[in-house]
Amino acid sequence: MMICSNVFLLLLVVAPRHKTSLLVSIARDSKVRVWNVTAPTIRSSCCVGLTSLPGAPINIKCHESLLYAATSSSVVAVDLRTMQKVLTAAAYQPFLYSFEMIPSKSLICTGGRGRHILKMLRLVEKLLM
Repeated sequence: MMICSNVFLLLLVVAPRHKTSLLVSIARDSKVRVWNVTAPTIRSSCCVGLTSLPGAPINIKCHESLLYAATSSSVVAVDLRTMQKVLTAAAYQPFLYSFEMIPSKSLICTGGRGRHILKMLRLVEKLLM
């Protein structure tokens, strides 16, 4: 865990294909922030995007211009260009415990109490692009 601008960051991920100068983080308060790591000085504000998600953060993954953020109840896709939530890829009741993604195969895997779900996202991504 690291501290940046008085925010406790839990998870960090680079947006590799969208824009390599962007770093995405999610904090304990479930706020997703996009940071420009090429900001000219330390004093300048390097946070270039912000959105909030419901629930406790579990994991985040980037693919193209989409960020998949798993919280305690769902996996939400956020468009990094607009910071808007574009879809809920999976919803879980009562609690989501784990999330993993294989971007090259457009697969997400979620785990909750007593069950695991594997979903294919290829059709969803084509509709959004």
